[in-house]
Amino acid sequence: MITQNQQLELEKVYTSRLLLLLIIIVLVLLVLLVYFYQRRKIAIHEKGEELNRLGLRLHEHESLMDRNNAYIAELEAQIAEGREASDQLGEQEETLASLRKENDSLRRDADRLRKEMEKLRLPSEESGGTERIAAELRQTRQENEELRIRMLERYPELSSLHAHPVYLQAEGMSRLRQICDTVYGGFCRRLSQSVPSLSEYEVELCCLIKLRFTVGEIATLLGISPSSVSTSKHRVKKKIYSCLGITDKKSLDLWAWEA
Repeated sequence: MITQNQQLELEKVYTSRLLLLLIIIVLVLLVLLVYFYQRRKIAIHEKGEELNRLGLRLHEHESLMDRNNAYIAELEAQIAEGREASDQLGEQEETLASLRKENDSLRRDADRLRKEMEKLRLPSEESGGTERIAAELRQTRQENEELRIRMLERYPELSSLHAHPVYLQAEGMSRLRQICDTVYGGFCRRLSQSVPSLSEYEVELCCLIKLRFTVGEIATLLGISPSSVSTSKHRVKKKIYSCLGITDKKSLDLWAWEA
């Protein structure tokens, strides 16, 4: 026979065990909640990192397309103005076709990146960081371009020479080289150091190309014929590409604009 005291003792043990079991269950649930919360947090972080990576790639693609569009516009203007230089025209049209083809490829890749980003889209409160980074990148790109334009606007002689090109004396050419080095991070100086075989005339030619002067304008500025400009550009291109080991078929203009 189980006495009343023994019965009470058994009930106390049973209650203690039941309470302990409940505590264990609660602890297990808490551990699982923490685990799944951390997993979700890690997944969101990984999504954010992937979105940032895709956003940066998309920004690079958009920057390249903007750059190519600017080059295309400038080349089209040069072609419209300098059709008498048939050899240069062929090279420019080939470069145009290459740029348009590259833009088509970049556009398709950008569309693919946008679709991937759409799949990874986070809730609005979690995607704010990614959207902010994308906005900052766009703003930085715009500010850099505006800064370059403002720097060029500081030199009214450039606009004047583009509108009404005249033969440049040594002092005028020296001034353009100074402007080119100021706006484009020492372009002429870097070019002379990288390709020491270039003559002063050839460096000046590259300087004028860098400053977006057309074949016709360069011919007037240097006091030579457009065909002589084309011949000189071909010679300079061979020197630069050979010295720097460039195998790309892009034109000298395009190389100079990117340098």
